[in-house]
Amino acid sequence: MTARTIRLYIGKGFTGVTVRQDANWPGMWRVHSPDGRVSDMVNLTRAKDAAVYCARPRGLGGTEIVRWDRRETRTEPVVEAAE
Repeated sequence: MTARTIRLYIGKGFTGVTVRQDANWPGMWRVHSPDGRVSDMVNLTRAKDAAVYCARPRGLGGTEIVRWDRRETRTEPVVEAAE
């Protein structure tokens, strides 16, 4: 199984904020901030909006360009521990 990760760039620099597809719920995404916080599940449009807000709480400047870089990453299957 491959999970999609989308990295947020503002201007020329990587913000450290990523949007990742949820492994268990198709079509749902989570925002991952550089400090380790993870958002609730939302659709892709809302996740991207939240990611921009996470990176720039005061909004974007007039000349800043938002760019998204998609990555496909292979995920390992989830193995549940026996009780």
